[in-house]
Amino acid sequence: MRVLPILILALLAPLPAIIMLVRASHGICPPPQANIAERLEVNWDLTWGGMSSEAVYAVDLCGDYLYAAGMTWSFGAGGSDILLLKVDRRGSVVWARTWGSSELEEARDLCVNQSYVYVAGGCLLKFNEEGGVEWAKTLLRDGDPLTIQAVEVVGDGVYVGSREYVLAKLRDGGSLEVEWALNLTSALRPTIIRAQGEGVLVAYKGGRSLAKFSSRGELVWAKQLDVVIGGLYATGNAIYVTGTSYSAIHPTAAILKLNSDGSLAWSRRWGYSEFEEGRAVYVVEDEVYVGGGSGPSDEGFILVLDSEGNLLYEYVYGDGGIETFEDLLAYNGRVAAVGRTWSTSRSLREVEGSFASIEVSAETLALDTSEVELELENAEGSVTSPEGSTTYAGSGDALMAVFGISSIEAVYELGDFPSPFTLGGVANVTFVVGETGSHGLFGLGARTTDVLGAIGVAYALGLASESGYCYWVT
Repeated sequence: MRVLPILILALLAPLPAIIMLVRASHGICPPPQANIAERLEVNWDLTWGGMSSEAVYAVDLCGDYLYAAGMTWSFGAGGSDILLLKVDRRGSVVWARTWGSSELEEARDLCVNQSYVYVAGGCLLKFNEEGGVEWAKTLLRDGDPLTIQAVEVVGDGVYVGSREYVLAKLRDGGSLEVEWALNLTSALRPTIIRAQGEGVLVAYKGGRSLAKFSSRGELVWAKQLDVVIGGLYATGNAIYVTGTSYSAIHPTAAILKLNSDGSLAWSRRWGYSEFEEGRAVYVVEDEVYVGGGSGPSDEGFILVLDSEGNLLYEYVYGDGGIETFEDLLAYNGRVAAVGRTWSTSRSLREVEGSFASIEVSAETLALDTSEVELELENAEGSVTSPEGSTTYAGSGDALMAVFGISSIEAVYELGDFPSPFTLGGVANVTFVVGETGSHGLFGLGARTTDVLGAIGVAYALGLASESGYCYWVT
């Protein structure tokens, strides 16, 4: 029996995050593929705020840092101000910045490009990685300021969308210049912008319209969906949309996959309580992550689907208070979700909601566009560095939660481990014998934290042998 190396290593030191699964190789089931997501677990969560109200609506990643943008009423120059947080991967706030005036400001979108953070908060701001403001600009149409709510940066091209139905491409090549600008009709308010290929996708958050434009501002196509759009993500040849469907008795979260020409590939709905809104979607390889909020249950939710629209996992996050996720992203086996919380403590739990295909139309939309002249001027405002509390502080705090994706990272035959084999010690290993994710001995519910006992049970029942497979999940 060649399990001695495992037993010696398993008794060295505690590492509770490691899970080992022993599975037979004699026809009971084949070894799984590597890197298959098994479940989500909370790595850490962070609240930030003061005695008034805070929220974050967008998140992006650069290097080892997460950036989240939103609004604060507790700090700043007065009224609501733009809030920008920089957080390291351990969940510590590196710095916090506010920007604003005595008027009302809030950030609805951000995009990180080459260590610079572009923030859409009525005006357009550019922060450096130290939290300094490089510039703050207001866009004027016929002398009237536009309310910028979306930003996407591709190279030195900065695409912005305004509440006033204006889509523009700026050029940030040392000095900021307007390359082109379009007036759109009221059917398409450009409040979500995502790059795809040589152009950009533009969606109306809270509306039903979606369009694609070339990098020169030419309309490629426009569609009208019969779901209310909440979030958008683009890959090289596909478009993913989440939002809200009203086709069932209660409003449910909708998840759509479109082809690059805007035609529908598949459509799904998911419901858990009496009202679900999909607000963010992110795609990594063949997995689709969807985040949003549930109505009466007042909880955030995260769904994981495959690229064919099959539901893999479903979770809600909260604990009797009010939570909602406004944006999310996936990176290096983790999911970062941001939003707002009214709770002092929260937990993640797996649920079983209602999931089904739905009939959704993606009709061609007649969209008129016209060129418009825009002017740029410096925006008036001041920046502060507030010391917010990372313990729930008031009537609604900014929320960032990072969830780890448990996935099979390696498959080895028993005793055939790499050398040197260093995991920092694995004394508190949990062995589970059976199907991945079944958490039991082929449905018998056998589970033990005793390494010798687990291997002994496996061998006694003939479920593992010297040629069996051993996987560990981090």
